[in-house]
Amino acid sequence: QGDIPMQLLVLSSALVLASSHCHFRGTFSFPYNYTFTYNNGSNIGTVYELSSLTFSPKGSLHAISDRGNLFDVSYSFENGMLNSDSLKFESVLELQNKDNVDTEGLVVLENGDFFVSTEKSDIANANVLAFSRNGTNKGPVVTIPAFYVSNTRTNHGFEALTAIRNGTVIITATEKRLKGDHGFVRLLQFDIPSNQLVTSLKYEIEENWGLVELIALDDDGLLSGNFLALERSHVNMKREARIFYVQTKGASNLQECMVCSHAHPVKKSRICDLREFGIHVSNYEAMAIVPPVSGATKNSDKFFVLLVNDDNFEPKRTGTQFVLAAVDVSKFRETKHEEFAWSDLNVLMTTDLHSWLSGHLKSDEPELTANAGDVLSLIEHIKSNLAAQNKDLFVVDNGDILHGTGLSDATAVKGDALFPLLMDLPFDAMTIGNHELMNRSSLEQMAAPDGLIRHFNGYLTSNVQWTATGLPVGRRWTKLVGTHSKVNVVAFGFLYDSAETTDAVTVTKIENAVEEEWFATALNQNVSAAIVLAHMDVNDELTWTILNKIREQKGDRFPVMFVTGHSHYRGVTQMDKFAVSLEAGRYLDTIGLASIRFGSSEILDVSHRFVDANVNDFRDIVGVSKEEFETENGRNLKQKIQTTRNTLQLDHVIGCSSERFRLGKPLWELYSRTVVPKSLKFEKSTILLMRSNALQYDLLEGPVTRGDIFSIVPFPDSFRVIDHVQGSIIRESLDELGPAFGISMDSEMIEDSVVYSVVTQKSDENLIIPVFTKVSGDTTVTWNVNDHSRTLTTHSVWNKYISKHMKCD
Repeated sequence: QGDIPMQLLVLSSALVLASSHCHFRGTFSFPYNYTFTYNNGSNIGTVYELSSLTFSPKGSLHAISDRGNLFDVSYSFENGMLNSDSLKFESVLELQNKDNVDTEGLVVLENGDFFVSTEKSDIANANVLAFSRNGTNKGPVVTIPAFYVSNTRTNHGFEALTAIRNGTVIITATEKRLKGDHGFVRLLQFDIPSNQLVTSLKYEIEENWGLVELIALDDDGLLSGNFLALERSHVNMKREARIFYVQTKGASNLQECMVCSHAHPVKKSRICDLREFGIHVSNYEAMAIVPPVSGATKNSDKFFVLLVNDDNFEPKRTGTQFVLAAVDVSKFRETKHEEFAWSDLNVLMTTDLHSWLSGHLKSDEPELTANAGDVLSLIEHIKSNLAAQNKDLFVVDNGDILHGTGLSDATAVKGDALFPLLMDLPFDAMTIGNHELMNRSSLEQMAAPDGLIRHFNGYLTSNVQWTATGLPVGRRWTKLVGTHSKVNVVAFGFLYDSAETTDAVTVTKIENAVEEEWFATALNQNVSAAIVLAHMDVNDELTWTILNKIREQKGDRFPVMFVTGHSHYRGVTQMDKFAVSLEAGRYLDTIGLASIRFGSSEILDVSHRFVDANVNDFRDIVGVSKEEFETENGRNLKQKIQTTRNTLQLDHVIGCSSERFRLGKPLWELYSRTVVPKSLKFEKSTILLMRSNALQYDLLEGPVTRGDIFSIVPFPDSFRVIDHVQGSIIRESLDELGPAFGISMDSEMIEDSVVYSVVTQKSDENLIIPVFTKVSGDTTVTWNVNDHSRTLTTHSVWNKYISKHMKCD
């Protein structure tokens, strides 16, 4: 690795022309089939068909060929220029089983291991593979859903690859569209610890162009992150390449939707066309940002990018050609939302608030500056603007208001302090989530004469009823009528087929509920459309059960809007020509807007936008100044929220964290290997085994408050210990229990012959013991189970550990 001159750290105006976003800083070509001697003089390597470039977290430069060869390259860009002395190939590593993959994208991790994305070919499916630093193939990094693999076209597979959050999250994309898609490719974000596809976004691209490189500029990912993209084209022997600045905020989460015509795409801004450099444009396939891009400079607007071609199409003319460019993206960061297209039926939606009415108070999500008071101000401005046009806004919430912060969980009856705050928000319709059904005391509080359910005339529980009486907890349906427009719609509120509820209520299966007489009666109303609040995933098959029944009675052209949730992401699906399903995030990170224009005869005319909970974005939507935005009611709600926080002492600091522990492996390892063992004083032969989803949010860097602990563990549970469990039984039980369960040590460290004490949370006891019994092969075995601690819970161990071991300086 060469030295990085100071000019590369921060570009001056002398290096980037004020009128340009991209400035040529030199090119150099290595001859076709260039050979070099290793830096230790031991071997000879050959350079050809490079497909990706990357700088490791430690600053070293690596290139990979599509033949499975990984090159180490030293570099030194004197005075911010690329010349014949800038780059030197040092060594090459052949990947294991390289003949069975077509390697394209590359990410190098801090420990020297690396990820490689591959194309679909005659010998392998498209995939993302992990390799050790010595080139050993460790297999797929994540499981890519079959929908994407089966619809990937040959030689147009996963070309682009980037990683964020210390390599725990990867983002990849196919070069060309999937089978059945038209005019766009899909960006896919995977969480590695949970092996889950989190987000899929629509990236629009012209015909004959391909997306070959994607580089994350921050750690925000596809939810609201910023990227650089490289596209290439080859038509009639003419080659072109362009660099784009990509903003994902507000884009729709596609997941596996088949009809994505109404999905909101990412925003692309063209930075430069490489033809402007005055050089022969080759088959550019790789691009990397020259370090440093971490720490304080990671979000810099100005940096250098290094590009290289794949020489397989015209090897003798160009060889392996590197290009250095200076890039300035400052202009593209300063964008505002376009005015939203309100129409006949206008809806503002929230879902899975989980009591986050205070908003995101810390810098974990710097874009999320709004709280519930700001949302109330936004609603009142929108209503006022629409009233002037004789239009209305319906405000709806899709359930799961409980569990997530101290506003819900710091009181004896969960939600006791939360419910009065929610009643200040003008919801026209709400439905019940599964979290509202977990605690009988909370549900009874909601149903009290002065409670939340009676407060909102449109609190809908279409398939949830009291066990004792059979009557619905709220209302089965309601009719919403606009004050100004007189538009009228029928609204329902369904919960997925949930069995995990208090015995005070019963959930009717949706397939049975839609056959009941009340459903036909509701659909028989003289209405223009239906709004279905459905606490289930945007693509849940149960939404089709509801829609099919609506279609039987109302026909194929009756407009239906599903407001979905439960899965904690943004998503939209065009279900059929006149039905759409939308899911608007979680934890008050998203406000969903949707509008339907009546009268279309071909396809539902619907507009939607997912808006970050950001005050500036709110102001842009309603077109008011900073001073004009906050309404009196919004300000009062803010004050009530803070007063409640003060009463519950949620801002009381109990310690300080020197780093951020993200949800997933980092937080679980801290909890299971340090926090719980130290707090409960584990013996050497004691193991923690429990569902890792007991942890719900990151431990953030900086001061840690009482409220933060409620966000991390919203469900306090007692600890139980199962004594005298053979190591072999524990090891074999892990496969039976599945990935939902975490353990406090690597499974290979568990010794079969050693007898362990297994600590778990009380709610998992009845899940673990039957598996232990099954694996033991002795159905008569009796397990010795006792309370491990009479005072400490899964929640309070955090308080104990942080106050003792994470003191503030």
